Amino acid sequence: MRPRDGLFLGLGLAGFALLAWQFGFAGVAMAFERLRPPVLVLYMVVAAAVYSGYTLRWLLVSRALGAPSHFGRLLGARLSADAVGSLLPTARMAGDPLRVALLAGPELRGTLATACVATDRILELIGNIFAVTVYLSLFSLHHTAGERESAARVMIPVMLFLLAALAVPLIMLGRGLRPLAFVERLAARRPGVRLARYAKLVTETENHLVIFFREHPVVFLAGLMLSLTVEAMIVLQYWLLLAAFGIDVDPTTLLVAIALTGAAHVVPTPAGLGALEGAQVTLFAATAGQPALGFVVAVVMRIHETLWIGIGLTILSVRGLPPARLWRNLGKRTGELTT
Repeated sequence: MRPRDGLFLGLGLAGFALLAWQFGFAGVAMAFERLRPPVLVLYMVVAAAVYSGYTLRWLLVSRALGAPSHFGRLLGARLSADAVGSLLPTARMAGDPLRVALLAGPELRGTLATACVATDRILELIGNIFAVTVYLSLFSLHHTAGERESAARVMIPVMLFLLAALAVPLIMLGRGLRPLAFVERLAARRPGVRLARYAKLVTETENHLVIFFREHPVVFLAGLMLSLTVEAMIVLQYWLLLAAFGIDVDPTTLLVAIALTGAAHVVPTPAGLGALEGAQVTLFAATAGQPALGFVVAVVMRIHETLWIGIGLTILSVRGLPPARLWRNLGKRTGELTT
C-alpha cells in the first residue's frame, strides 16, 4: 500500500469512527431487530436484477460490435470490476480497465474490448446524469415549495448542459467523425514509440466506436432504455433494503441519498469510507433534523456495498486473481491485453 493510500484509508476510518462515537450503534441495533427477511429476499432479487440489467446492456453492445461474449462471463466481469471500482475513487469507473482485461483474450483484441466497455460506460453515464438530475429536481420541488419555479429553472439547464456535453462527441461518432483524432496528430508531432503505440490503440478503439454509433442506432437506443430501467430498479432496490430494516424514508430524500451514495465514491478514501456516512448524516440532518437516522441509513447502505464488494472479490479469487495480487497485476495485465 502506498503512503497516500494509507493516509486516505486512515482519514476514512477516522471519519467513520467519529460518526460512530457521536451517534453510537443503538439505532443500527434497533434496525436489525426490525429486520424482515421476506423483504430482504425481495431486495436481493431486485439487486440481482440490477446487475442482470447492467450485463444485458453490455452484452447487447458487445454483440453489436462483433465481440464474442456470453452473459455469465460478462456478469462475473461486471461484479468483479464494480468491486474493484468501489474500493477506488472515480465512482467505479476505476474498474473499467479490469473489465477490459477480463473480456479481452486470444479471441478478442483489447481495442475491441475497450470499445465495448467504453460504449457501455457511455450508456450508463447518460442514465446516471439523467437520473441524478431528476432526483435533485424532485427533491428541490418537494423541499423548497416556495421556490419551485426557480428550482426548475436551475435544474433543467444543468440537465441539458450535461447531456449536451455527452451528445456532441456521440453525434460526431454517428457521422463518422473522430473526436479523439487530436491524439493521432499529437503523436505525429511528437515522435516516440510509446506515444505512437497509444495513439494507434486510441485510433483502433475509436474506429470501433464509429462503427457502433453509425451502424447500430437501435442497439444504442435499447441500451439507453436499459440504463433508465436499471436506474429505476436501483431506487426500488434501496427502498426495499431500507424497508427490510424497518426504516421509513421520505421518497425524495431517498433519491438524493442514492445520488450521494454514488458521489461518495469520488472521494479518494477506499469505498468512500467516511464520505458516504458523512453525506447521509448531513442530508438527514438538513431535511429531517435526524442526523442519527442518517447514520443508520448509511450503515445499512454500507452493508449493501460490502456485500457486493465481497461477491465481486470472491469471483476474482475464483478466477485466479485474488485481491492481494490484483493491485500488482491489474495495470500490467490490462496493458498486455490492449495490444
